[in-house]
Amino acid sequence: MEPAVTTQHTHPNTVLHCLYGYYNMGYPRKKLARIYHKDVKTIGNWIHVYETTGTFQRVNRADNKFTKPQRNWLIIHEFGLTWKVLERRVFHIKEKDIFRFVRDISQVNWTHHNIVFLDEVSFDNRGMIRRRGYSMRWQKAAIRGDYQRKPRVSILAFAGVNGIIDYYDTGNGKVRLYPGPNSIWILDGAAIHRHPEIVHFLRSIGIVPIFLPAYCPFFNPIEYLFGYIKKSFQRHYVETSSTELTPFIARTFSRFTSFNMSKVFEHCGWTVQGYFDPVRQLSKENRVRTAENTEHPETHVFEEDILEFVVRHH
Repeated sequence: MEPAVTTQHTHPNTVLHCLYGYYNMGYPRKKLARIYHKDVKTIGNWIHVYETTGTFQRVNRADNKFTKPQRNWLIIHEFGLTWKVLERRVFHIKEKDIFRFVRDISQVNWTHHNIVFLDEVSFDNRGMIRRRGYSMRWQKAAIRGDYQRKPRVSILAFAGVNGIIDYYDTGNGKVRLYPGPNSIWILDGAAIHRHPEIVHFLRSIGIVPIFLPAYCPFFNPIEYLFGYIKKSFQRHYVETSSTELTPFIARTFSRFTSFNMSKVFEHCGWTVQGYFDPVRQLSKENRVRTAENTEHPETHVFEEDILEFVVRHH
């Protein structure tokens, strides 16, 4: 009987009886250890747990069995699937526009060091506020302060393979005649960019402007750079600050003046070998082969679609 009592785990009721003897009857720990056939350290641990938590409850062993959500997670990751942000892409991408862009870019001698991407971007303090933060469990994470909406700041930014080249203006001598450094400018097809006088002026100073296809921001590395900059805003912006946004934005942009963009260039199809690969991004579109189309008549594939686009009619 004695080995069974001394080697088994003590029932919580027995522990409570021991604590009653310690606190209410004044028994010392050595006497309680002798009564309950336990070590003095064990009695001390019971007392410590009671004084720390206000009660005594043995820690439950963790269940080693996987739950259904955990099994689903293991199966999904076993096949190489990951949870990603959905990218919305419109159906108005035209093949002729992409062919035109590939033809234009293939006629110039471009490299990672003479190609520049530029675009307008605007910021206000609402987009700089953090969406998440740490707090104790069962407590809300809140930042108290006087919040004011500040004027939106618009910036024309120039980005190359080494990050931000310039913003606001380009009058500092960083642009050279084609095919010199930063002499090929890739722009979106905004009406103000395509104005004949602007195009004529750029060509007159030795710059080669090339316009991106419509609805193809995934070809433009500066769009990814803007995302990195906005993340930096959220990381460093003081939400209750009363200072203007312009100096803060300028300091943030200066952090990206020596930022390696080579992997982003490759991701967008701008290879280091000096040729543009549109298939790298376009292949991410939903593509259904001819065999699947026979089973799903609601899916129509244009035969002249050399880029293998699939248009679904819902």
